[in-house]
Amino acid sequence: MSNSFGLVEKKTLESDFFLKKLKEAYSNNILFETDCYFSAFVAASRSITLTLQYSLKDLNGFEPWYSDKKIILQNNRIAKFFIEFRNKSIHQGKNFAFSLEHDEFDADDTKLKSWFQNSKTINLFESIINQDILSASEEYFCLILKIIQDCYVVFGKIIDPDQFWTTENLKNNNLSCEDIEKMLGFPRGWTKVSGQTEKERENGLLKYIRSSNQIDCPLERLFMQYLKIDKYGNSVK
Repeated sequence: MSNSFGLVEKKTLESDFFLKKLKEAYSNNILFETDCYFSAFVAASRSITLTLQYSLKDLNGFEPWYSDKKIILQNNRIAKFFIEFRNKSIHQGKNFAFSLEHDEFDADDTKLKSWFQNSKTINLFESIINQDILSASEEYFCLILKIIQDCYVVFGKIIDPDQFWTTENLKNNNLSCEDIEKMLGFPRGWTKVSGQTEKERENGLLKYIRSSNQIDCPLERLFMQYLKIDKYGNSVK
């Protein structure tokens, strides 16, 4: 794999950041911030799959696996909407995804109405779904997040340090202690001590790696929060 999967993880975390900011701004009825954060979320979330393709394009088995995921996205009405919205936002500058609801009996009571609109009179983005902005955004994020989670199952021994740094995987990849040392940034032979076996060196290196935060999955909390599963797909409470 020529490109780091960390790029995908970072873009996913970025999307979650903007989604949370969108919810916060909307709940506080801040029109401009809601508009900005929705635009940022659309751009960041749309780029997750693009970054995924860039990162894993050289991986054996990726193309047929992703072809199946593309079919899912192409047939999903929420995904179609967000792709179209992103394109119109980037190329046409359209980004107003909600309307104002006014109470005629209270001059100060102007609230955001959280529904995508289709109104050519005030040039709002033409909606192809009938769903409130927060629910649609989270549904789309969960759809993308499930694809990323499946990467940890299918390609975990390559992209996930927790699954990569195991005795079994090192053996399958014919990695020597010197190879491990080089990958960690140490000089080859750095752990070679008189009287110590290769197995003892390997165990020491693995213990060093697994005692640090190098094997943590930065997206696991998102899988648990949004999908109610861990990175392996197991249900969590």
